[in-house]
Amino acid sequence: MARSKDYLPRISIQVPIEIKDLIGNTIRENIRAKTPVKTGALRASIRYEIKDNLLEFYALSYLIFLDRGTKKHSIKIARAKALHWIDEVTGENRFSRVHEVDGIKPFHIIDEVEIARVAKDTLIKNLKYLINVE
Repeated sequence: MARSKDYLPRISIQVPIEIKDLIGNTIRENIRAKTPVKTGALRASIRYEIKDNLLEFYALSYLIFLDRGTKKHSIKIARAKALHWIDEVTGENRFSRVHEVDGIKPFHIIDEVEIARVAKDTLIKNLKYLINVE
């Protein structure tokens, strides 16, 4: 699994580990809910780790392409003799050494403002765990 730390959020927060875990889990589920599913591998790869005061999120490296989208580009063969796909209109097998694609429309999966709001809301809901009355 490629490390995505330069793209996915890193949240610095000084609260008990249980609260960090709640916030991390809430944000992870929020990101997973917005991630499109073909095989489920990308959604399953979204995870987080707690390191000192940081929550670090990770996913397969192609999440950035789905989040931001891509421009029109060419796909060229790497190891195979040809690219293969089934024509959506005719249902026929198609082969090519180079194929032009329109690109991917952005899904806007990673929204830093929303992630900050989710972290804040989760923290507020769980403030009772931080208050110690003696």
